[in-house]
Amino acid sequence: MHRQPKMRDQVHHLVFLDETGTTTKVTRLRGRSRRGTRLKVGAPFGHWATQTFIAGLRSDGLVAPWVVDQPMNRQIFDTCVETELAPTLTQSSVQAPSIAIVCANRPCSDVH
Repeated sequence: MHRQPKMRDQVHHLVFLDETGTTTKVTRLRGRSRRGTRLKVGAPFGHWATQTFIAGLRSDGLVAPWVVDQPMNRQIFDTCVETELAPTLTQSSVQAPSIAIVCANRPCSDVH
């Protein structure tokens, strides 16, 4: 509880890290047509894909945006943090005693 007032004064030291994904598997496989007629609709066949977008949000804007053409897993999450997010942290923000990176509640970001 005692950290909240300090973090309110130093919001530039917060980084919220979140990810979202989209898939092309949303094409409907069934539909309706008039009785006795066949439903004819085009749909991609065999090109199901998943894209994941991950980025950090700071008080001054979006940092380290990254798009991956597959679902998120631990290896991709670690690579993103090491290659995209870490370089955006300046030397002064790393040395600050109150820097905080807040991750969404995702299984791939869990540290065991």
